[in-house]
Amino acid sequence: MDNKKRDILAENSGLRSKPYAVPEGYFESFKADMKHIAQPQQTPLLHRLVPYASIAAVFVFLVAAGTFFLQKFTPAEDFTQEDYLVFSHSSMNVEYYDTMDQIADAEIAAEDIIEYLIYSGITPEEIEIFK
Repeated sequence: MDNKKRDILAENSGLRSKPYAVPEGYFESFKADMKHIAQPQQTPLLHRLVPYASIAAVFVFLVAAGTFFLQKFTPAEDFTQEDYLVFSHSSMNVEYYDTMDQIADAEIAAEDIIEYLIYSGITPEEIEIFK
């Protein structure tokens, strides 16, 4: 039981000494060093714009590549003059007589127009209405 009440620090004076010490003037220069580190640093405008410019470049590249591949691999449609006339005049409110005058100027035969209309799904009854 005597071992439990024994004072180790009193017996060994070497244990009370500190093995490590703070260098002289450390805390005086520490505050000045921290002020230098804590100041916000200004980044140049060019360095701030680089991420946005790279995002824009990737977007432009994707749009250009997509357009190229769509034009390259999409089959071309055979869009004839008759198709153009029928489409352009059916999408606008043009009087029937104006359309017939323009078709006559283009030298398209009435039989070709009727054949095209039947091919596009218009019934003969609907063709008779406009004759």
